[in-house]
Amino acid sequence: MPVRSSRWFSVSQWLLGLVCLAAGSVNNCAAQSNKAAQSNSAEEANRAEEANRAAEADPAQQAADHAIVQALLRLPAASLQQHPQQRAAVLRYLERKVGTPEYLDVVKRLEIYDQPQPLVALVTAAAPSPLAAEAARLLAASGHFDALQTATELDDDVQAAAAVAAIGYVNAPQAVQLLQAIVDDGQRSRSVRSAAATALGRTPAGQQFLLERVEAEQIDDAIRFAVTDALLSSNNRQI
Repeated sequence: MPVRSSRWFSVSQWLLGLVCLAAGSVNNCAAQSNKAAQSNSAEEANRAEEANRAAEADPAQQAADHAIVQALLRLPAASLQQHPQQRAAVLRYLERKVGTPEYLDVVKRLEIYDQPQPLVALVTAAAPSPLAAEAARLLAASGHFDALQTATELDDDVQAAAAVAAIGYVNAPQAVQLLQAIVDDGQRSRSVRSAAATALGRTPAGQQFLLERVEAEQIDDAIRFAVTDALLSSNNRQI
């Protein structure tokens, strides 16, 4: 088995090398990346941005970016951090996949955790979706729970409520604590607090929290319907 694993790694690395050669050359690719990383001048940053825009419009570059991403995904336990020379190509590929399952798959498998904003955009989308739930889980798992919390505080109640709903799928104590605090916060809007009550109603622990608030007469009229609905949907006979 070790021989097979080593052979697979070598073949995958060879494939990635070929892709780089197709795009230019491995050495040139690495040199360009290192030069960009070491340069802090506004002029070079502008040139890089213009080059990226041109690459986005180039079908050949798009095909090369796609091939690079697929090659990286074939490497065992690959992460973008291990292949910094491919960063520009991967990010260009992701820009074309924002809001899709492919975007989340690449972000997760290549451990691209320094780009939280597209994930936040998914979480705050008005229409709930499995993608929003997965984006919320990725943000929490990658150390960006603060971005989730900030999303629940947006002035747009529709976006804030969407973020709250997505947080309901995050299996973490801080997520539960945040939802509980929102339910108890009478200064928050009805829609946001109702979304928090609904999210808590998905788990036994959350249902128990809501029941305790009802028994203590700490549920106000603004969210009474949402809390009642969450408790009525419970399969727990003690609720």
